[in-house]
Amino acid sequence: MSMALGAFLAGVLLAESEYRRELELHPKEYKAAFNLSRLYERLGNRKGEIDALRESVAANDAFAEGYLYLARACLNGGDLDESLEPLGDPYEFAT
Repeated sequence: MSMALGAFLAGVLLAESEYRRELELHPKEYKAAFNLSRLYERLGNRKGEIDALRESVAANDAFAEGYLYLARACLNGGDLDESLEPLGDPYEFAT
């Protein structure tokens, strides 16, 4: 393995462990879960991305950007029904 690839993998593992540690210490830290989801997205780990996004919006149900990214991740995974779920009932927002 080249040194550059080794350094990249070490950086990925370090970033993931830092976000996980932050979430263990502060479970309601929705931004850490969101950032972890972005890391998983870049790595192509769709399940990890969706799980972290669900964790993010569970920690802060007013985090609109998290819902948007969750819907997009589900849609990119090929599940249209699941992609609409995070958006909720459109009539709820109209009232």
